[in-house]
Formats: sequence, structure tokens, C-alpha cells
Amino acid sequence: MKAARLNTLGEPLSIEDVPRPMVRANGVVVRVLSSHMMSYTNEVFRGDEGRLSPPVPFTPGLSAVGVVEEIGSDVSDFALGDLVFCNPHVVDAAPGRDPEMILIGWFGITPGAGPLLEKWKNGSFAEFAGYPARCVTKLDPGLHDQHAQLAHLNILTVAYGALLKGDWQPGQTLLINGVTGNIGASTALLALALGAKQVIGLGRDQEVLTTLEQLDARMRCVALTGDTTADAEAVAQMHARVDLCIDASAAPDTASTEVALGSLRFGGTAVWVGGVQGAVPVAYGVVLIKEITIRGSYMYEPACPATLVQMIEAGVLDLSCIDTQVFSLAQVNEAIEHAPSCKGLASVVIQP
Repeated sequence: MKAARLNTLGEPLSIEDVPRPMVRANGVVVRVLSSHMMSYTNEVFRGDEGRLSPPVPFTPGLSAVGVVEEIGSDVSDFALGDLVFCNPHVVDAAPGRDPEMILIGWFGITPGAGPLLEKWKNGSFAEFAGYPARCVTKLDPGLHDQHAQLAHLNILTVAYGALLKGDWQPGQTLLINGVTGNIGASTALLALALGAKQVIGLGRDQEVLTTLEQLDARMRCVALTGDTTADAEAVAQMHARVDLCIDASAAPDTASTEVALGSLRFGGTAVWVGGVQGAVPVAYGVVLIKEITIRGSYMYEPACPATLVQMIEAGVLDLSCIDTQVFSLAQVNEAIEHAPSCKGLASVVIQP
């Protein structure tokens, strides 16, 4: 089969003929239709310090929408030809110890994830890919023609996981810091579909902010200036009682995170799902008196993909607003160069 291979960290991918993945007893092999590419892919392939990369050479690629071609001997929930979404989040958990976690074809999340990463190191930038069956969700066959848009589930699952960590409820007011990024914009799309009273987005790209405000009358945005006092006042002028703040910022400073945290009502919750660099100053007394909860949300619970699929199949979640930009497998390096320019609801997809 054809696959994109990373032979040396920091070098371009090459398209090579490699053996088709062997099906594992607890897994399936799918024929890949579409695979989503993250905006920061170039950083991962450079082997930036702090990430546990798979041993090279390997086939990168996170999630996939595909068709089941082979089924492991211990798997009974799937049939050949099933249309499926495959998520890359693999967790090895046992009582009495912290779990080890990886993202297939990407990197290890926990320090001791090396053996798990070696087992599932090859990902979805290929004609075929293997996944544990527990990471695979069936899709309605009628959605086959939408496989490019469905690849955006790779981001939507992370956004939904953050909402659930914040105990999201319909009718709440949500503030999203970093709304112009893929995770932030996807969180806004989901919250609107799930019955938000109001969604307030904070970001710096005015063009993306304007586009997001066109999604729904309940969506309002604030263009950040970097002046925390002025930005906090702009949020206050919304006269909103913020129940939940999802911080999806990847800013090099903490200014917008401080503004977002300060917007919360008494008893409100902040969920951090972004990539803010540096230590966030948190006023102990404010958190204490306002009884604020701060939670981290790296990925999502195993049931998240299935719930989102049900929402899509029911017409509750409409993916037609996703700006899907398709690249062939042979164009994978061009896609990597283009990916950082994708903001908001723009999505890069690789199709073999």
C-alpha cells in the first residue's frame, strides 16, 4: 500500500510502498477515506522537545474515516464494509496506577507510554490503517459522501470532551478564549448545537471572529487587544453571566486567559484545553471566594465520538459550515505547509 512515511524527524515525508497493517486480535484495519491534519503538524514532525515521538520510520496521521476491511479475532461489534470513524486516543489503564496514553501515529502523552506507542505507532496518512476496536465508531452508511467533513470529528471530539469536563448544560452562557483556533471554533459550533443561551468568543483574528458571529445570533465576539484591563471591560460590556469558560488559547502569554478566568460568575468553571505558554497567575482569594473550579481537559471520554455521531445523524450538529480543504496523499507535504493557516472552522484533510 501507499503511505506517507517520516524517516527522519525534521525532514519532509516521503510516499512509499509499505506492507498493509496486520490486523490485531483486538483491532480492525480500515481502508482510509479521509484523515484530518492538525494545524501544528509541522511542529510534531520536527520532534520538538517534550514530545515522545514514535520510533522512526513510521506512518503519521491521527484519526480516520474509513471502511472496515479486516476484523480481529476478538472483535464482534463490526462487519466488513462498515463505515467508521477511528479516533487516535489509546489509553492503557489498570486499577492502582495512572493510565498510559498515546495518540496513534502522533506521539505519547504520558512519560511511560513508549511500549504502547511502539505497538500503535503507524497512523492514517496511508491507504490502510489499524486501530483498536474500542477506538472505532460506526457511522450511518448514508454519510459516506460526507467523509471529508466527518474527518473534522478529530477536533470536535476534543472540543466536546472539554464541554463535558465543565459539566456543560443547555441554556448556559459559555465564553471561549482562543475561539479563532480550530478547537475554539469547534467548541462554539457544538455549544450552539447543544442549546447555549449565549456564546462569547475571544480572539485576535477579526476576519474569523466576523465569520463565527454569522453562525448564530447567540454568537458574539470580542477582538482582543492584549490590554487586560481594556479586554476585561469589553467582556463586561456583554452583560453576560458566564457559567463556563473553555480556554483553547495557544497564545505565548497569559493575558487572555486571565481575562477569561475573571469573567466567570460565582461557582463558575474554567476548562483549559489549549496550549498557553507560561504560568497563569491565579488569585487565590478570588478562586476561594467565588468558588471557581479550574479543570484540565487533554482529550475526551471513549463515548464522545459516538455521541457526536448520533448528533450528526439526527441533524442536530450540522457540519456544512466546515471549510474542508482536501489534499491527496501525494500532496501531504503541501498540506503540512498549508495547515498552520487554517483557523476557525477551516479543516485540512488527506485523502489517499
